[in-house]
Amino acid sequence: VQALPNPLRRDMHLLGLLSGLRPGTLVSLRREWVNLDAKAISIPRMKSGRSFDLPLSARMVDVVGRALSASEVLFPKSEWLFPTRSSKTGEVIATQVWKEKALPSETGHILRHTYRTIAQREGIDHVNARLLLDHTVPGIDGVYIHESALFDKLLAEQERMTAATFALLKPETT
Repeated sequence: VQALPNPLRRDMHLLGLLSGLRPGTLVSLRREWVNLDAKAISIPRMKSGRSFDLPLSARMVDVVGRALSASEVLFPKSEWLFPTRSSKTGEVIATQVWKEKALPSETGHILRHTYRTIAQREGIDHVNARLLLDHTVPGIDGVYIHESALFDKLLAEQERMTAATFALLKPETT
């Protein structure tokens, strides 16, 4: 992914890996939903039908900040975090394609699978892993748990996930 020449595509895939967002949600992120000071992207409606505050680790804040800067230079005044230009009309639109021809098996939904696998590997609490992925928490826990009250804990878990992901990307040499 880091070898991709387009900086927005690079950051889009990196954010997908670090967040576990569904590809369709990732490409439809709007600039107005980003709050770097709060370390969150507040998505008003997810596949689940609920709103979702994605906690952003420090490295994710850097990725999103770079994407905001690049998209402002490449596509001024676009509402999208990862805009592109329509090949048919030439207008600026949200990215429609989340797979890379050069990396067909490493992009798209597989990044979500990778995120969940890393969470399991790191021993992230099962409920917290579900909340970070905007999955429904089954049983009575799903009725009584309020994600907004857990944001600080989920942010700490997101930091842990980011560190674990980068450790796998750049394994330490012994």
